[in-house]
Amino acid sequence: MSELINFLCKEENLKLDDDDLKIIRKQKVTGCDFLKITEEKLICHPYNLPGGPASRLADFAKELSKQKLKSFLSYRSLKEVLAKYGIKSSSITSIPQFEPGK
Repeated sequence: MSELINFLCKEENLKLDDDDLKIIRKQKVTGCDFLKITEEKLICHPYNLPGGPASRLADFAKELSKQKLKSFLSYRSLKEVLAKYGIKSSSITSIPQFEPGK
């Protein structure tokens, strides 16, 4: 849920304020839930989101759900995969190691 909120916060064109995000948080909307959300759901109880934010969120969710995820098998090289994640190299030694939280 917090990943969704963080993701939505980064989308400046959504123009969501703290009240809008509080509603999404309160309803415990996850990423999968979000992709199925409609403007009608957002406007009605229990969301009661104002029309503007409801419309923008519904349109955004619809666009996201249309996007196809690119399989790693469709990449031509390791360099291309690493570039997708902001690593400018073609060597696996440049991939940062995972550090578990304490």
